[in-house]
Amino acid sequence: MRVFHSSDYCATDVAFDTTRKADAIAVSLVADPIPGVEVVAPTPATIDELLAVHSRPYVRAVLEGRPHDLAGSNGLGWDTGLARAVLASTGGVRDAALWALQHRTIAGSLSSGLHHARHEGGRGYCTVNGLVVGAKAARTAGARRVLILDLDAHCGGGTASLIDGVEGIEQIDVSVNSFDRYDDTDNARLFLAGSDDYLQVVRRALESIRDPHEIDLVLYNAGMDPCAGAGGPAGIDAFTMLHRERMVFSWSLHHQLPVAWVLAGGYTISISMEQLVGLHRVTIDHAAGAVLSQQRSDDADADDTDTADEAATAIDHPTTPDSHEETIHMDQQHDDHDDRTDTEAVPPATPERGTYSVRSEPPEKRQKPRFSQWSVLFDECRADPGEWRKAAVPLSKSTAMQFASDLRNAHKRAKTKARLKGLLPGERWDAQWGEVDGQYFIWLCFLGRIDEAA
Repeated sequence: MRVFHSSDYCATDVAFDTTRKADAIAVSLVADPIPGVEVVAPTPATIDELLAVHSRPYVRAVLEGRPHDLAGSNGLGWDTGLARAVLASTGGVRDAALWALQHRTIAGSLSSGLHHARHEGGRGYCTVNGLVVGAKAARTAGARRVLILDLDAHCGGGTASLIDGVEGIEQIDVSVNSFDRYDDTDNARLFLAGSDDYLQVVRRALESIRDPHEIDLVLYNAGMDPCAGAGGPAGIDAFTMLHRERMVFSWSLHHQLPVAWVLAGGYTISISMEQLVGLHRVTIDHAAGAVLSQQRSDDADADDTDTADEAATAIDHPTTPDSHEETIHMDQQHDDHDDRTDTEAVPPATPERGTYSVRSEPPEKRQKPRFSQWSVLFDECRADPGEWRKAAVPLSKSTAMQFASDLRNAHKRAKTKARLKGLLPGERWDAQWGEVDGQYFIWLCFLGRIDEAA
């Protein structure tokens, strides 16, 4: 997955998370790489691209610093590095959009979408609306329909004003803070959520999108500021954000949609920069996982070679551990395109929550599993359709990932893989892999039989 970044993203002297965290995230990707991620430098945006979205007096003010009030209308002020930062970060959004569109894949930029910026000036710490610049560039490149999916904590009123009446660009906006609130238009719809219903509202927003298969590009403003401590209300935690990213990329995979993501909000209000970086890495991790999942799905029919068979020796219900950290990697489920409705394409509930962090390397030594126990696990799952169960013995990370993918796609295969011999014809399963105390496991969920869903 191509990720765009330049040190010029942080060229401004303003010490603010929006202008600083890109470099910290880029450093983390070198120190702790995410598989499949390639960081490349963007081409700076052109003046004409800025003028396609913002007024000439405002663009001139941003570049030259005069008049001072207009140049600093973003709320952060103006300095000599602002123009360089704006051109670089906006170019990153545009390059991610065009790369995703042209290669029908997922790409991203470590810059922010800056969704409060308007035609005539900046607002809410936003200078240039990179989301609209990227959307218009995609339209020029041939996209007929571009969706801006804005999950920043605040409303994207600047974007809504800029795309009002613009053909081929629309916005779905889920917010937990009413700042920059706007009335729905033909191009933009706003969903306000609270901590008690955040994921349900995100799900409802995704389900509300008309004819998603007709979308040529999704521009995803992946704010982490809905999370408590990073700008959001109490009750929305890191697990909630993990589940949200799983929802978004599962939905995009189901409809085979190219996605260009950007960072958006997320602040060190009561968390450290290291913790903030970890939150934003959740987006990158899930996006990269979605790319790998799509590649595995594309290769599934051509290459049916089994990986080393491993399985669990016991089962239990997934429970929240009290003494360890746990990361659930929502491995972009439902990447198969079949007879399910759009509503069913949004994943079901996940295992119970715990304390979550991002890890990278599994322990070297793994316990050898016994295959006879798979039939027991399958039977337990069938007894409680829709409920998640966890295999108790750790697997290698690669096997856990492959096993989850194989199980989700088993109903499409004419030949059943050796480790799935306990499955019955016509069954549909969901699966995900996760990390508990540095060890990797899988969770299973029986969804029913195809003939029952028909």
